[in-house]
Amino acid sequence: MFRIVSKKPSIIWATETEIDDERLDSKFYDVQFIETQNKLLKSPLTKKKLGEIMKSMNSPIGWQGIPSSAYRRKGEGIPLLRVQNIQDNQIDWDTIIDVDPEIYFSQPAIQSEAGDIIITRVGTIGRFCKVPSNVPKIAMGQNLTRVSFDRQVVDADYILAYMNTQYCINQMYRLAYGGVQPSLTNKNIRDILLLIPSIKIQNYIGNKVRKAEELREESKRLKEEAESLLSLVLKLDEFKYEVTKSWVVNADLLEPYLNVQFYNKEYLSFQEHLKTLGIPLLKMSQVLFKIIRNNSPDENDRVEKGIPSLIVSDIDPYRIEIENAKIQVSQDYYKANEHQAIRVDDVVYTTAGPPLGEACLVVDEMLPLLSGAHVAVLRTNEKCKPGYLTCVLNSLVGSLEVQKHSYGIRQQYLFNEQLSNFVIPIIAQEIQDEIHEKISKAIKFEIQSKKFISEAKQDVENLIEGKFDESKISEGA
Repeated sequence: MFRIVSKKPSIIWATETEIDDERLDSKFYDVQFIETQNKLLKSPLTKKKLGEIMKSMNSPIGWQGIPSSAYRRKGEGIPLLRVQNIQDNQIDWDTIIDVDPEIYFSQPAIQSEAGDIIITRVGTIGRFCKVPSNVPKIAMGQNLTRVSFDRQVVDADYILAYMNTQYCINQMYRLAYGGVQPSLTNKNIRDILLLIPSIKIQNYIGNKVRKAEELREESKRLKEEAESLLSLVLKLDEFKYEVTKSWVVNADLLEPYLNVQFYNKEYLSFQEHLKTLGIPLLKMSQVLFKIIRNNSPDENDRVEKGIPSLIVSDIDPYRIEIENAKIQVSQDYYKANEHQAIRVDDVVYTTAGPPLGEACLVVDEMLPLLSGAHVAVLRTNEKCKPGYLTCVLNSLVGSLEVQKHSYGIRQQYLFNEQLSNFVIPIIAQEIQDEIHEKISKAIKFEIQSKKFISEAKQDVENLIEGKFDESKISEGA
């Protein structure tokens, strides 16, 4: 094994046999990578290169490409996976598009199936996901590699958990070529060193990954059911309007605004659509107790690991980035500002962007939280369930309100005055309750899913470091 002389600067001693003739670049022998390799080599566990245990591999290298004319809307073809669709070691289905099945079947290099592991290999390397068991086929875009494993030999979900650790990610960055845009070849990927424990331990860790997948799928199902229910009640699929270069606005709709976006024809047509359904329409100010706005904490009040103070980039539809929130504060700062703290059933909403107008319901698993710059905290009253409001704001209803009321060109903003004037359709309370429960459960299940993934990753790291407690397996923990 290599001998480390100094960490800063990075200096190592190596014998002639330890030098790779194909890799004479200094990065390949950086101390952080050598430490990872030494730790893996010292482990008593069985060691195998990925290429030794995989069943097959393919990637669209030198491929024909997918013309934009072959793209299809979600549900009308075979899902197309691109690098940007892989987030937190799972597929972000909200950003997926489909591709013509003929393209998929005519290009074997892009084909992937349920149970395969997909790896990013150019630019943003070190992302992984598994094709879910309920997705029989998925097409890969460029810069991805697909690997399959024989379940009789190795638990693929254990491998996914292993890949999520810094021990594997460090190997990938070591093996990669290039600086600004690191790139892995399939040969590099085959050379990744894996530690293989007993099948019993593999299954124990793999079961956590599988449970995470189940929870993600249940979360996705509940969210889709809530959105479908909202669409059904508001008849969103039936809404159509004619695109014209000019249109007439009734005098009773005029307000002290003269910009054309305020009288957008699609918006006005949609308001008429809602009125024909006989659904009551209330302004946002009528369905809220209050709108809470805060500034982000000063630099000297921030800590590396503490309580999140949310900013726009921490919030996506139905999702808040808690663990890796950009701004975090101490317990003391939180206590001093607890009167402004976010509560369960608040709705956090982005008011600067893009991304602008993205909402998430707050559940108890997220707390404690504070809000920062350009994040509005919406606290509803008895007229509107918060989960229902979240669903509305993330739907066509919310996007049309944003188009009407936002200010700015490159950077757009919403202020309290504009938010208060959003028009919210108020449907029957029992349907609001149903949508609220589905959205709340969907968000909770996604959080639980991330917890299982985190536990599986920690189990693998403990295994590598000799800290894994095998008694947990027999206890069924």
